[in-house]
Amino acid sequence: MKQIGMNWKNVIRRTFVGCMMLCCAAGAAAEDLRVGIFGDYQINRVRGANVPVLGQVFRSMKELGVDAIVMTGDVAFTGHPDVYKFFMKTFDEVFPDKKPELLVVMGNHDFWNREIKTREEKVKNFMTHMRMKELDFVRQVKGYHFVCFNPSDAMGVQYDKSIFNRVRGMISGAIKASGNKPVFVVSHFPPHKTVYGSEYGKGAITTILQPFSKIIYLSGHSHYPLEDERSIYQKKYTVIQSGTTSYVSMENGKFNASPLYRRGDVKHFLYMTVNDKEVKFRRFSLNNKTEIKPDSPWRISLPLDPATYKYTAARAAQRKAPQFPVKASGVVVPDKKGAKLTFDAAVHDDFVHSYALHIAQWDGKAWQNVPTKKELLFFSDFYLGLEKMKKRFAVVIPKKTFTFKAGTRYRLEIIPIESFGKRGKGIFVEYNAK
Repeated sequence: MKQIGMNWKNVIRRTFVGCMMLCCAAGAAAEDLRVGIFGDYQINRVRGANVPVLGQVFRSMKELGVDAIVMTGDVAFTGHPDVYKFFMKTFDEVFPDKKPELLVVMGNHDFWNREIKTREEKVKNFMTHMRMKELDFVRQVKGYHFVCFNPSDAMGVQYDKSIFNRVRGMISGAIKASGNKPVFVVSHFPPHKTVYGSEYGKGAITTILQPFSKIIYLSGHSHYPLEDERSIYQKKYTVIQSGTTSYVSMENGKFNASPLYRRGDVKHFLYMTVNDKEVKFRRFSLNNKTEIKPDSPWRISLPLDPATYKYTAARAAQRKAPQFPVKASGVVVPDKKGAKLTFDAAVHDDFVHSYALHIAQWDGKAWQNVPTKKELLFFSDFYLGLEKMKKRFAVVIPKKTFTFKAGTRYRLEIIPIESFGKRGKGIFVEYNAK
């Protein structure tokens, strides 16, 4: 990611206009469709620091000239009608005249209004204030079909078998009407075991989508950072997760995962363009006012054909291992919460996602590995912006994770890990606990 030294409005204009000039110069196909995609806004009523983000998202998408906006769910934190009214009011203010198509699905948080008991009432609350005529629908935008469907239970977390055939019928009909054009399918949860964050996905969606290959599925829910290339996944069809516009989250199992440092800073959205040759996704960071990896947009060739897919699980084998700089070093000092480890960060041609930590203690003759219930792991700072990653990284090892005994000599091995799991060689740091 590269930082562009100007305000956000000009960042959008510059990247958009620059792309158009390059396309024209190269004789590339014009963009037939432009779509902004975001999700998980999740404000509670209309208050808090995250309220202005919605206007920022809409203004950014207006600068990009979108024909449609896809919101992948969790408009509100607890389904409060004031949030939906505010959403539509902001939309009207940013787009007073020519409005893009607004395609919105419900997320689980949109069902979590405790004052409303039944699914029917919760759906009515959402549709009334979001000015929607249909909850599940097929919409055509400039010749491209979007199929939007929603959870089937009152808590917004299940996709019951009773909806399978109906949703499949919607998708089948859209594919039949689309010819060789891609069909875009939208719901809040990702299919299980697909994109980064799909450990929170739904196997029922996998079952629903099983017959189809000519689709691109857009999901929300995970809040996972878009810097990670696992945010797009292809096998039989394509799945893309939309990031977050409230707070970032990542997988459990890292000792600095909860609470994740400055998690509320991260706000991402996607910009999709479509022509007769390809579908292209660009990633933007609102908080850093930058395009994420501007030289590496996701490009999907058309017509959709699994034989041409490049964002598959096979990418893992092609990744390089991260490595530490020559003469990298580190230090451990006591901290009121545990022990603070500071070291020269490892590097990678993409980014270092996390680190493993192996601890040994000196028994007077040799180093003996200290057994732990599970391997100690921690995240790097990549999610705050690749251009902001610190060359000298620090993390506190909490006492609840590992307690260093006073008077004991320790050796810590720090092992870098890139996002697909490939590990590099570690460095060692010694610590005489006091």
